[in-house]
Parts: sequence; structure tokens; C-alpha cells
Amino acid sequence: MSGFRSPVVIWLIIMPFAITLLLQLVFTTLLSPRPRLAVLDMGSSTVTEELRLAEELDMTVAGTGQELSELVEFGAADMGVTLQEDFDSLVRSGSRPALELTVRPAGAPSSRAIILLIIMDILRQLDGSVPPLEVRVETRMSGEGPSLRARLVPAVVLMVLIVAGIFVPSFLLIGEKEKGTITALLVTPARLSEVLASKAVLGFLLTVGLCMAMLALNGALSHNNGLPLILTVVAGALVCSCVGLIYGCLAPDAKTLYTMVKSLNILLAGPIAFYLVSGIPRWVAMVFPTYWFIDPLYRITLEGAGLNSIAGSLAATLLLGMALLFPVRLLSRRMLGH
Repeated sequence: MSGFRSPVVIWLIIMPFAITLLLQLVFTTLLSPRPRLAVLDMGSSTVTEELRLAEELDMTVAGTGQELSELVEFGAADMGVTLQEDFDSLVRSGSRPALELTVRPAGAPSSRAIILLIIMDILRQLDGSVPPLEVRVETRMSGEGPSLRARLVPAVVLMVLIVAGIFVPSFLLIGEKEKGTITALLVTPARLSEVLASKAVLGFLLTVGLCMAMLALNGALSHNNGLPLILTVVAGALVCSCVGLIYGCLAPDAKTLYTMVKSLNILLAGPIAFYLVSGIPRWVAMVFPTYWFIDPLYRITLEGAGLNSIAGSLAATLLLGMALLFPVRLLSRRMLGH
């Protein structure tokens, strides 16, 4: 278990959570599709509460005029609105109170238009008149298919699956080889196959746990797709653990292992490009052996595929894992001979 205290392994554990935080920051704050409004309410207007409840925008309450200006100026809000002290009573009496707007020139015109439509809708309800139209905002993507964030989540999960699933067993095995403890283990009743299995099981459990945590934190895990996702992650982790044992048997030291992971793992992760870049023929992705557990993960998270539709891919993944046991056995015998 000393291998788990390595800074590299600790980073592999922290990495999914760090990436999740980054995704949440980028796609829910920096690239938020909803308009952002700052409100300075001088008299506890009901308009403020209605704006707060509006699902089509994000609202921030400013305490002073200076704060409102800064929110708009520095891009925290697309528009600022100041409501005077007797705003509600003036609207209900039929007067036309001034609605002071602070606009950021660099803001999106569509955001300003949406904000104004929502405000006008609320004001018509306030003075008792029937709105001439219903404001309903629907965000459409620039192209067809799932959003970029939806496609990035399974991509990151797969990177964790491939990197952690392969690196942890191989790194633990290399650590035993470099310290010479594996030689001491082999003079005990323990067999080499048991030593390899222990490394694979530790890496497998860690990888499955990290992948499921990543899916849950990003909202991709639900009761509808829970079982297919778990089976897909388990099958993929089995394959990656076998590949990790092959790396560990082949590499004589940690430096060689790092080189193998950096070079060969890029090839193993190749099918991910098929789902991030449009126009790549499917047969190109199918050339890679990892396609058979990468494809089910994408189909489940993005298309809602069920267990029946991915059964063939899962069977192919399990067959691949069983086939990898033969080179593991041959390489372990060679390592034992040395």
C-alpha cells in the first residue's frame, strides 16, 4: 500500500475532483448561457423577488450604486437595473416610473433583450394587465447533438479510466521491482500470479471508485443509467488493469513506465476524438480496442442507451480482457525467469 502515498498516485486520486471543479466553473459561470442581471432595489420591490425566481436568468442584488456599476463594468452582470423607493406603488397607480438601466457595451445583445422582456413581463403583472406574450427562453446550441460540456464529461471519465486503470497497477508493480521486494515475495509461498492480481485489484477498485465519483459529481449518474454505467466502467477497468500489468511486466523502471504511459495511452484514448470532433468515420474509432468500452459509455451518457443495446460491446470488452491475460501470463513468466 506504500505506492498509494506516491505524489503521482495521490494526484491521480485528486485529478477527477479538480477537473470536475474546473468543468463546473467554466460551464456554469464563465460560459453560462443564461443572462446575468444585477439589481439595486431602493425600496424592497416585489419585482426583485420575481426576478430572483425567474429561471431564465441569474440575478445578483447590489447594495449600492457603485457596486451595481462595478458588477456590470467587470462582466459579472450583463445589465444593471435600479428600482426607486416607491417603484411598485407608482406602477400600480398607472404612472410611468423611470427604469434606470446600466448596460455593459461588451455584453451580448441577446442577453440584454431577454432581460428586458422578462422585466416587462413582470411589470405588466404588477399593474394588473395581461401580458401580450409569454416570455420563454430556450437556449439552442450552434450545432446538432449534445452540448460541449455533456461530451466532455464522459471524455474526462475515460481519461481517468485509462490513465488510472493502467498506471496504478503498473506503477505498484514497478515499485516492487525497483525496491527488490518482489524477489523477496517470490521466495515465500506467495505466487507471482497472486502478486500481480493484488496490484490489479487495487488499481481496479481505485479506478472504478474514481470514475463513478466523477460521473456522480457531474450529474451523469441516475437511476435510469446506473447499472449500464457501472457495468461499462467495470468492464473498462478490467481491460485497463490487464494493460497496466503488461506495462508493469515490460518496463524495467519508473522512467520507462512514464514513457510508455505518455506514448501508448494516447493511442488507447484515440476513439475519444470520434465523439469530440465531427466528421470522423466510425470505422476509424472501431480500429482501437478500447472503442468497445468507450462507445458504450458515450451512448449511455449522451443518448440514454440501455443495457440491451450495449450488451454486444460489453461482451467484446470482456473478451478483450480475457485475451489480454495471455500476454500477462507470458510476460510474468519471462519476468520470473529474470
